[in-house]
Amino acid sequence: MSKNLSEISKRELENQIKSLKLELKELKKEESKSEYIHKLYDLALLQSENHQFDESIKNLEECLKYYETSPDNLGKSSIFGSLGVVCYLNEDYINSQKNYDSALELYEKLNLKHEQIVCMKSIGLNLMKLNKLDEAVNILLECAELSSKEKKIEDFLDCISNLVQIYEPQKKWDVMIELYQKGLKAFEKLNDIKGIINSHFNLGILYKKLNQYFEALNHFKKGTNLANESNFAESIIKGTSLIGEIYVNQNQFKKATKEFIKSLSVAKRIKAKNAEAQLKILLNSMGLNSSQINIMLNEYERELNS
Repeated sequence: MSKNLSEISKRELENQIKSLKLELKELKKEESKSEYIHKLYDLALLQSENHQFDESIKNLEECLKYYETSPDNLGKSSIFGSLGVVCYLNEDYINSQKNYDSALELYEKLNLKHEQIVCMKSIGLNLMKLNKLDEAVNILLECAELSSKEKKIEDFLDCISNLVQIYEPQKKWDVMIELYQKGLKAFEKLNDIKGIINSHFNLGILYKKLNQYFEALNHFKKGTNLANESNFAESIIKGTSLIGEIYVNQNQFKKATKEFIKSLSVAKRIKAKNAEAQLKILLNSMGLNSSQINIMLNEYERELNS
């Protein structure tokens, strides 16, 4: 069914493109330049949506020529921004960045903060694709600062996420901890419970990499407690498993077993077969056989329901 809908949608898109091309032919005869350019811009956007990137870029560049002789900086900046988008989709990251740079310059003159943020995020993505990571870090940090100042929390989180992608392969755990802490504060402002839980888990994992088990355990417990309060079963499984792993690292096998049994109980309840199998293998590796696991599981569930 989705395939049929997709085919219908593509057919409708192509029909709209044909219709606009006919309108443009008529407008060209009438020499109505302003309306012609507006329709050409609409056509370029539809062509981009239809993955006709070369045609889209060609038409956007024609629109840009018109705006270059116009005092309309807002219109000009929109064309540069659209060229940035289409070049990015066409994997031409150098020209995408150049167009976003031009758009950003105009948005700064117009003092349009949200548009500046969108451009800066996009420039950062292009620089990442071009492997210019130091430049990407600089623009993304600047963007994060502006997003925070303008209270654009979701844009701020996008910047943090992109910075994490840069720093993770470099194993700069201290920097990543700082980024996740900023992300945690942002999720708390949004009251995004899943975001808060995942931030605690990510922070715990980073502290674990640094062998700072007390801090790791603290974050895993905070995330798991919140998952319990919100009844997020998958997050409970993840959290209790992470807590169990810390106890294993600390040779506290009794506590670790208890956490893995808790995790197994939730996995069985929601029929998470993969998690269930992995937890049983983990408990087997700690010296427990199937019979012992079942006894402990039944005891835990009786206590839970009493």
